[in-house]
Amino acid sequence: MKNLLTASLLVILIACGKTNDHPGHDQHEAIGDKPNQALSDEVDQIHMDVMGKMDEVYALKGTLSEKITTNPTMAEDAKIEVSKTIMQLDSAYKVMMDFMHQPQPPDSIDAEIAREFYETEIETIKKIRDFFDETITRANAIVVKK
Repeated sequence: MKNLLTASLLVILIACGKTNDHPGHDQHEAIGDKPNQALSDEVDQIHMDVMGKMDEVYALKGTLSEKITTNPTMAEDAKIEVSKTIMQLDSAYKVMMDFMHQPQPPDSIDAEIAREFYETEIETIKKIRDFFDETITRANAIVVKK
C-alpha cells in the first residue's frame, strides 16, 4: 500500500512538472516565440526584481510604525516624516499591485502593437522599480536614525 501511494505521488509530480501549459503560468507566455519575446522577458525580469523587494517594503513599514508607537516623545516633525514614509511604502505596494492587475495583450494582436505595449510596460515597471528603490532608501535612512 505504501509503495502504491509513493508511486502515485511520483506519477503526479512527474505529470505536473512535464508541462507549462497551465493557465496563468506566465502572463506574457501567450506571445511565446514571437518577435517581442525579448521585450516581454525584460518586463518580466524587472517585475520579478521589484517583487523581490515586497517583503522589504512590508518589513520597513512595520519597523517605522513601531518606531512611532514606541517613541511617545518623538518630535512632531519626525513623526510627520515617518508617517509620510509609511504612506510612500503603502503607495509603492499599491502601485505594484495595480501594475500586476493590468490587462495583458491578447494572443492575436499585431506584432507592432505588442511591441508598443511592451515598451510602455518597460517604462512603467522601471518607474515603479525606481519608486521602490527611492522609498526603501528613504525608509532605511529613517530606521537607522536614533
